[in-house]
Formats: sequence, structure tokens, C-alpha cells
Amino acid sequence: MQISFLHPLFFLLLVLVPALWLWPKRGSRSISAVWRSLVFVALVTALAQPIVISTSSESFRVVILDLSESVSDEARDQLLDRIPSLLSLESSSENLSLIEVGGQLPSAVNVESGVERIVLNDPENSSDLGRALAVASAQIPYHSAGSITLVSDGLATNPDWSRAVQALIERDIPVHVVEMAAAELDVYPTALKADGELRVGHSGQVSVTLLGSGEAKVILLNEQGESLAEKLIQLNGRRQVSFEYEPTHQGFETLSVLVETLNAQDAPGNNRLSTEIAVLPPLRVLYLGDRMYGGADRIQQLVGAGFQIEKPSVELNGEFPLSNYQLVILDDFPAAKLPQSFQSLLNEQVQERGLGLLYSGGKSAFGDGGYLNTTVAELLPVTLQQRQEKREPTVALTLIIDSSGSMSGQRMELAKQVAMLSLKKLNRNDLVGIVEFYGAKNWAVPLQPLADRNYVQRAIGRMKPDGRTVLMPAIEAALYGLKNVQARHKHILVISDAGVEKGDFESIIRRASREGITLSTVMTGNGDDNEVMNQMARVGGGRFYAVNDRYSLIELNLKKDAETKLPAYQQGTYSIETQMHSADGKGWWAGLLTDELPPVQGYMEVQSRSGAEQLLQVSNSEHPLLSSWRYGLGRVTALMTEPVGPGTQSWQKWESYGAWLGRVMRRTANDLAPFETRWQREGGRVWLDVVARQRSVTPALTVGNSEMQQTLPLTEAAPGWFRTELKTDYTESVRLQVNGWPLAVPSTLSPERQVDPVHGLDLVALATATGGERLAAGQALPERSISNSASLQIKELWGWFLLAALLLYLVEIILRRLPRQ
Repeated sequence: MQISFLHPLFFLLLVLVPALWLWPKRGSRSISAVWRSLVFVALVTALAQPIVISTSSESFRVVILDLSESVSDEARDQLLDRIPSLLSLESSSENLSLIEVGGQLPSAVNVESGVERIVLNDPENSSDLGRALAVASAQIPYHSAGSITLVSDGLATNPDWSRAVQALIERDIPVHVVEMAAAELDVYPTALKADGELRVGHSGQVSVTLLGSGEAKVILLNEQGESLAEKLIQLNGRRQVSFEYEPTHQGFETLSVLVETLNAQDAPGNNRLSTEIAVLPPLRVLYLGDRMYGGADRIQQLVGAGFQIEKPSVELNGEFPLSNYQLVILDDFPAAKLPQSFQSLLNEQVQERGLGLLYSGGKSAFGDGGYLNTTVAELLPVTLQQRQEKREPTVALTLIIDSSGSMSGQRMELAKQVAMLSLKKLNRNDLVGIVEFYGAKNWAVPLQPLADRNYVQRAIGRMKPDGRTVLMPAIEAALYGLKNVQARHKHILVISDAGVEKGDFESIIRRASREGITLSTVMTGNGDDNEVMNQMARVGGGRFYAVNDRYSLIELNLKKDAETKLPAYQQGTYSIETQMHSADGKGWWAGLLTDELPPVQGYMEVQSRSGAEQLLQVSNSEHPLLSSWRYGLGRVTALMTEPVGPGTQSWQKWESYGAWLGRVMRRTANDLAPFETRWQREGGRVWLDVVARQRSVTPALTVGNSEMQQTLPLTEAAPGWFRTELKTDYTESVRLQVNGWPLAVPSTLSPERQVDPVHGLDLVALATATGGERLAAGQALPERSISNSASLQIKELWGWFLLAALLLYLVEIILRRLPRQ
């Protein structure tokens, strides 16, 4: 026996006992102080809640009998024969409880009067072993010795047993198991589920898991019981059968599978299985087309109900509601009608939200559409540059060379070498003139074609330093000389040591710039920078160079190639070939790369960018016809012809073109919900996590169908991460909607005769984890049939101390009423 206190800290109040002797002083007697102290001590002891702990020989034993239909008839008969030994009381101190699961014992079976019977009336007599273990645990009081004996086949209809088992492990309660054989059944379904998301108008996969042996017909049924598809199978054990299914309406739908065995009689109640699925709405597509009349309607007719193709109803700008769409089609839409604000918004939505972009068309897209060097062009997996023809333009160059006295020595030699190098890139048809200044201007070489290169070079070589530096007249002479000549590029090159006079150079240089004449400067042998020379080059639209020695000489290229765009739209009949490894039917683009594609009648000649997936190309060429790549979170696909234009006339007559184009659009579109949802279900409790893919979007959660909906609160556990918990009937599925996107949480309950053994309760592992034993049929219970901890009895004493305090207080009152003598 042991005395303990639940709240021993209350004894700290005993330090106040001396105060009862010091107050009140007037008329007090020592005998009253004693009684008051005893009352206070009794109250403090009661607050500390004293208890007496003692051991007891009392024990508790619980027997769980699985009487469900999944147990074989032979095993059930053996169980009934063993009832007397299982339910016999070992001693008068033993408490025995019987829990019946999945049915009840026949009335002919006698159960001793001292046995407490509990019948779990689960739906349709199912064997919820997790619930049975939890109820059994509740029959054994805490700190009491006890054990549980489970007689079952382990085929639990509800897999939520983890918490009950964990509680038994923590309490050190052993679970002894007696395994019973399950009934042998014919072919039956154990699971029906959708493989991935299902969307209106898009073909998805529904899989059925089957068990048994024999030949059977598997039929997929809709909510009205109509047959959607059927397959004949030969089964020997476990098999998964997949059906292709295309939903016709969004929201929630109930699918069923029916199994008809061909070589044996169907077992009643186990050949049909139903589940509820969520069907997403069709993909919303924004169509921007200009050149193809009725392009949106024609594409809608081709791809069917899986896409909701819309034209813009409001102005295209940075405020356009682009987040409402999963795909944008730019079909021969000129850039002039696509404002920069909308292009920036499109770029942002593709990169950050995963919006899909299908860029297609002909001359108004890849040709003269004006998309070169635009924001949209950055998104594309192909280049928009067309073939170009180069033409050499005519150049008129005037060299202004400083030959004043300050240019003596190395400076003059460097100036001559710079002048020689500037002629190197010119041809004989270009115009060249040389003006030297040495206090006065002089045309050393009048402006003329560079036919006699040696003549110009000799004129440069004859220059000698002499006189003063006066630059302004030389620039004026060069300006008037270039003003009236016909040339594509006109340029002035000033070569000096920067020791020029002060003057209004900026005005005359700006005047030259208005005439289409640019000006550059070269400073020789006088440091790395000069403010005057640098400013002249900036105003003149040219460049400033510093040449300090022969190692820093520069070679000027004053010519720029002119490019003329040539037509890139190829017309004719061109066969198509695939260029991806996934052409064998594997990978993301499986089903798109087919040899059945007819030839095209026209396409735009472009090049794929590095890193792009070149899916289709024109045969016997390197010209891509279909290219795609990831751009940020989104996918961008380019089709180098018009989907419903003259370039695809033969495609539009191809019966599979609609399905092919629909796959291209779906592979490109962002078909993900704006939220990522994760759920976990244990019986009637559902935990739901909602993670926003965009921080700016707040989720709204509703439960129920369209006729009756209830809004549920969501708690933001972290930025963009929301959680909630709801309680519901564990036998039914739950219909949830997050911002209109449906989510079906199926029930975890399985029909009794359709439990998958893979998901059943492992009886051997249960006995091992809890310290119990596995018993064969007819085997007696082990000697250690109860937990290691002894049964404890706890008696509370705090009430007695309260009673003592009350009696002492009454005695103290009586003593105070007695006479003093």
C-alpha cells in the first residue's frame, strides 16, 4: 500500500499556520488557535488530494469474436465448438467481456451469466476490427491487468485500426490472436478508382482491382446503370483492369463495376462495387485570332466539349482576367493588336502560374506579324528571324587628321597608322576624303571613290607636323563635303592629340548629326581620356578611342550589313516526320507523334531554339513544324502553320485531326487546379490540407452537393497553406469543393465480402507488437494471459479530509461558545 498526493504543492500553504497563532490577539485563547490550525491543515491536505494505491488480484479479459460473412463456414463451426473454453472464467476475480463483431452468436450457444456481452451493430454486419479493439481496450480500466483475445480472419472492412493498436501497445495489454480461414469466393472486385484527374470531354483512366480465379466479364456502369465499357478476362489471383472513360458533365459522379463469372455461379453481394469520382470542368481557352475567319468556332468543333474556347470580351491590357484561363491560343494574331501591357501579363502568367501558350499561324505570326524582339517572342521555343539577304551599303568617310606642331614624333606616326587601318574595311566604291589642319584646313585628298588606294595612302604618308591646332574649320569643311554626296553611311573621324582650340564644337556636330552624319574621335599618345574629345564623340553619335602606342591600335569597321527580309512562308505539299524519342508511344507527348499525319500545304520556315523539343519537322529538312518547351512553370508550344487555315487543308479532312489537336492543346494547357489538396481519412474524421499555388488566391471550401452546400472554415497554418478538419458519416463519401473545383473523399469502408487481403489486419504482426501470442484452433490460452503490470486499486482520501476539516470547525465553534471558566 502506498499513499500519494496528486497536487503536493498545496502543502506550501502550511507556512501560513503561524499566522493563526498571531491573529487575532484580543481575547484569543491558545485552545482556539490549536483548533483553527487543525482545520487549516485538514483543508490543505484535502487540496493536495491524497490517494491510497494498493495492488489487487482482479483482472480483466476481453474476447472478440469475428462472426462476419467473410469467415468460412468450417471455421465458424470450429469457433462455436470452442466458445465454452474461450468464455470460461479462470477465477472469481476475473472479469470477462465478449464483443461480437459482424453478427451475433446463435441462441443455442450458452454464455455464462457473469460474462458481459457487447454486440457491435456495424453497417451490414461488417467487421470493423479497429472499433472492436478500441471498445475492448475501454473494458480494461487503467492500471488494471488484462488481455484481449481476437478470433478473426483479419479481413477488416475498415482499415482504421492504427490508433487502437497504438493505445494497446502503450498500455501494455497483450492481444492474443486466433486465425480463422476466410471463405473462398469467386471473382469479385475489391477496388474501383480513377487514375489521375478526370475532366469533361477528356479521355481518362478508371482501374478495377479484381481477386479470384476463373473467367469473368467486367462491366463499367454509369450512375444510371448504363454500360460504358466491358472486358472479358481470365483471372488467377489478383489482376487490375483499366477502362478508358470520358466524362460528359462536371461535378460528382458515381461509377460502378459489375463482375459476371462465366464458369461458376455468382456469390451474392460481392460482384458489384461503386465509388464516387470528381469530374473537373473543361479547360478554358482564350482564343486570339485575326486572320482566320471563324477560327475559334472551327477549333471548338474539332476538339469537342473538353475545351471551352472563348474570345476576349474586354480590352486586352494588363488588367485582363487571364488567370481564369488554362490556355491561350495566338493564331495568326499580329503584334500590333497585342499591347505591351498584355504581353507582360502573358509572360508573367506563363512563368509564375503555369499558363499554357499555343502560338500558331503563318505570315501574321512568324512573318510580318511584328513579334520580332517582343515579349511574346521571348516565350517561344523557335526563333522568329526570317531568311535575310545581305547587301553591302556605300560608305562616305572623311578623315580629319591633326598635323600641327604638337603632333610631332610618335603621335603623328600613330595618327597615320590609325588612318591607314580605317581604310582597311572599305571597298573601291566607297568614298574617302582627308582633311588636315595645322592652323588652316587643307583637303589632302578630296572626297572621291577609293579606287586608287595607294594614292590615298601616299597622301597620308606625306603629312608632317607643323603650325597651330585649329579644328573648327576642318570640321566645317568635312560637313559641307559629306552633305551633298549620296551614301548609305556618312562618317567623320577626327584624329588628334586633343590639344584643340576652344569653340562651339557641339553646335556644328549636332548640325552634322541632323544631316545623318556621325562623328568619332581618336586621341593619340596623350593618356586614356579627354573630356573634349569624349564629348564630341557622344554628341556626334560615334565612339571615342585612345591610342597611346602601337600596341593599342584599333581597326575601325565603319560598315554595317543591310538585311532585306525574304519570304519565309513555304507553299506546296510537304510530308511530316517525327523527331522525338517518345515516338515509340512513351513519354509526355505519346500519342501525338504519329506517322498518320497527312502532309501540310504551307508552313513558316523557322529554327528551334536550344533546349526546345522539336516534335515534328518537315521531311528532308531541318525546319520544325511543332516545337515545345517549358518556360518557367508553363509550357509554350509553337505550330508553324494555321490550325484551320490553308496550310492544313489535308489535316482538316483527316478524321483523327480533332483528337490530335485536342491532345496538343491539353499537353500545353495548365490543367492543374489553383490549389493542391491532400486529405487523410480515419473513419468519420477527415483532415484536409489546401496549398495555394498562387499566394494571391484564397481558397473557399464547401461540403455537400449542389442542392445543399455548407461552407467550412479554413485555418492558415503557414503562408498559402490552409488546414481544416471535419466529421462525417464514415460509411459515406464526402463531396468537397475548393473554389468550385470538386474533390471526392471516398469512404474507407469496404463491403464485408470484398475486402482486399492486402489491406487486411495482419494478426501475427498485431500479436507480436502487443506482446500477445498466435493461437492455433483448439489451443489453450497462454499462462501469461494478462499484462505484466499488476492490477492497482486507487482510493481517494481527500473527501475524508474535507469532512474532518468541517467537524473540527464545528468543534472550534462550540468551544468558542463555552464559558471561559
